[in-house]
Formats: sequence, structure tokens, C-alpha cells
Amino acid sequence: MHVEVWTGNIRIKSPKRSGSMCFNYKKFYSKVLFAAADANYRFLMVDIGREGSSSDSGILDTSPIDKFIENASSYLLQPARLSNGVELPYVFLGDEAFQLQPNLMRPFPGKYTTKECRIFNYRLSRARLVVENSFGILSARWRIFHSCIDADEDLITLIIHASVILHNFLMEKCDWNGITADRDTAEGLIPGNWRTSTPED
Repeated sequence: MHVEVWTGNIRIKSPKRSGSMCFNYKKFYSKVLFAAADANYRFLMVDIGREGSSSDSGILDTSPIDKFIENASSYLLQPARLSNGVELPYVFLGDEAFQLQPNLMRPFPGKYTTKECRIFNYRLSRARLVVENSFGILSARWRIFHSCIDADEDLITLIIHASVILHNFLMEKCDWNGITADRDTAEGLIPGNWRTSTPED
């Protein structure tokens, strides 16, 4: 089981005296939820509260999650042995915003156009759909995320924390409440229904 990392924007009402600090590149005010999720759509680590204008690289450089990843060798499971005898280590999966680390895999840059690199990037992208689905299921389950949250910053952080904890509890109980995640089939990707019930981020 690998762990995927992702940043998502939580819509908020413009805080007083915040200027453009919380205004993100998608043209709305937000707080950032930076999280790591597992293959069962559960959030394992969250970092909440960065301003929406923060860049992914800026968030990563200062987040406790990034520091954890850098020193995760002693926490991760031992490498798994495949049927062909090759040992495959457990790693974190990230996107282009992350720097390549011994414990973190990211896509090959665009200049690498070999068939092998394209296949790797495709497979990594499919694996990272898990964390995107985790955010989508969270948002579909708690409708407070369907509009701007009008509250002070401390309360917004508490709301997000509580939602993540309840989400994990329900995922442990396999209580999906009719929500479906993306499914990768032989015919292609079948989108989860959360994609039609959540606002565009």
C-alpha cells in the first residue's frame, strides 16, 4: 500500500484584512488542505490552514508532512517481494510540485518522452487518483464544502479537522452513503459519482 499526497482548496469567505493572501489562482478565496491518503481513501496526515495564494512548492517546503516524507525510511513498511523475486519499496506518490526523494516518486518531466517514461507517468497518474477521490468523497459527504465557509480562521480549521476525522471513521466502517469512487476497468476509467455532486475546485 503506497501513500499519495495532494493539495486541495477549501472555499472560504474572504477574511477581513487578508487582502489577496487567501485568493488563489483559480480566482476564489480558500484555505489549503494538504493531505496524505492511503489506498482505502483514508487521510493519514493533514496540514490545514495555508492561505490560498500559497504555491504548492511553498507549502511543501514548510509543511510537517514534507519533513515526515524526508525522514520516513524508519516509518515505512519493509519492501515487499514480488512474485519474480524483485523487492519493491513502499513510497509516497506526488505530482510535479514535489522534488524527487528516496521515499517519494513523482512524474518524469515533460522533456522525457520515451515510451517507458510515458507509461510510468500514466501509471503514477492513475495511482494518484486515489487521493483525488479521497478529497472528492470528503467534499461530497459533507455539504459544507459545497459553498464558501463563512467563519473565522480557527473555526474553519476545526471544521476541516472534524470532517476529516468523521470521513476516516465512515471509511473504516465502509459507509459510502451512495458515493462512488473512480474505477479503473479494462474498458477505461469510470468516473465516481462524487465528480457530479461537488463544486469545481
